[in-house]
Amino acid sequence: MIIDIYAEKKKKEVMEDTWGHLAPIPNKKYPGRIIFCCTDYGENVLISHLFEELSDSPWFYEDISYFVYSQNLEEGKIYLFDGWYKKFKNENCRFSGKTKVLDLSKGDLK
Repeated sequence: MIIDIYAEKKKKEVMEDTWGHLAPIPNKKYPGRIIFCCTDYGENVLISHLFEELSDSPWFYEDISYFVYSQNLEEGKIYLFDGWYKKFKNENCRFSGKTKVLDLSKGDLK
């Protein structure tokens, strides 16, 4: 069996060469909102997000997907996260803010 010990390094280089201009600036706080839900089947799903100063990138997609997936949500509810996102130089990230259940009958999205 042949193992490519440089595969992770190559992946990182290709991502930076291709999408590096979209990468979050390290240690910068990006204010924004995320709307997500938990389906009746227990799947956490990202519905929408708005971080005006932040471009979509593979790094942000991975971070926001993990953030939504890792939430302990009640089935059949829609949630709004209002806060900020920060990517650190060591490639870790942080979302900080408040998450609330949306009540669409009261116009929570307006």
